[in-house]
Amino acid sequence: TLTFSTDPGAVTANFDGKKLETEVLDRTTDLLSTAKNAYFTFEGGKPFINAGRKGTTLDPEALSKAFADAALSTDRVAKVSLVESNPERGVAELEALGVKELVASFSTPITNEPVRTKNLRNAANKITGYLVLPGKEFDLLKVVGPVTAANGYFNAGVVVNGVHTDGMGGGLSQVATTTYNAGFFAGMADVAHRPHSYHFTRYPAGREATVFVGSIDMIWRNDSPHGVLMRSYVANGQYTVEAWSTKTYEVTTSSSGKYNVVPAKVTNSTAANCAPYPRGNPGFGITIYRKVKEIATGKVVIDEKNSWTYRPDNGITCNKPEPKPDAKDTAKD
Repeated sequence: TLTFSTDPGAVTANFDGKKLETEVLDRTTDLLSTAKNAYFTFEGGKPFINAGRKGTTLDPEALSKAFADAALSTDRVAKVSLVESNPERGVAELEALGVKELVASFSTPITNEPVRTKNLRNAANKITGYLVLPGKEFDLLKVVGPVTAANGYFNAGVVVNGVHTDGMGGGLSQVATTTYNAGFFAGMADVAHRPHSYHFTRYPAGREATVFVGSIDMIWRNDSPHGVLMRSYVANGQYTVEAWSTKTYEVTTSSSGKYNVVPAKVTNSTAANCAPYPRGNPGFGITIYRKVKEIATGKVVIDEKNSWTYRPDNGITCNKPEPKPDAKDTAKD
């Protein structure tokens, strides 16, 4: 940590303060305390700012001077005081983001599957308090993932490749749909979303989303000058997602209505592993239109349409194959 510089008639000792800091910390335990950023919390359903806390650190310049003084003293002891360190993000920075009002909220009805509802609650806890800074994205699977038992999820009903089955995190498509609509009505830019293969009447036709780890995600981007703070919860038979910010956009939307309707059928299966399934909703096409206008300027910043075609949700009945007759029974006299 020590180097020497020479001037005419003098030699000066120079200590590297940053290296000294590293050496001191390597020789001590829990010497410093880490600063904690200010953060948003919800109280009574409304956002409040928690100030976080300051931490402690060493001042490399003071450390370097103390060592230089000690090197030339008789007791050779360097006395150094800890100094306060400020968090990277304080109260003022959060206040400047303009998180002050509810700008969008969307709810979808929950089913009567308790395990599925557990998955919704788990995801809701991870979404609540998530802050989307200006220019940043809300990536659903990054926010609520990983979708594992270790992260609080259970097996519940899902649709995989058009087949109704059970899977880890069943119900997260409802989280995707509800969060997509909260962003949709908040005026957020659609980055990635895909509707279900079949239409479920608990979701708005054409304006919904599914997820599948590794291939399908739901992402929107905050192009406003303000932060967007998320809140999510299950209550009164509904799953709800809220977006809090400063009202920046006016959103208008319309639908083409259903077209090319294909009724669902019932097919019969004799497969040994057949599982009966009731006939569901018909297939159809639909187009959703959205226009997002800046309130302050009247400028239209998004003018889009999204079209989707749902498959008919065909039912299945199961019948065991008839046993083959013995050869002697079919032989002619």
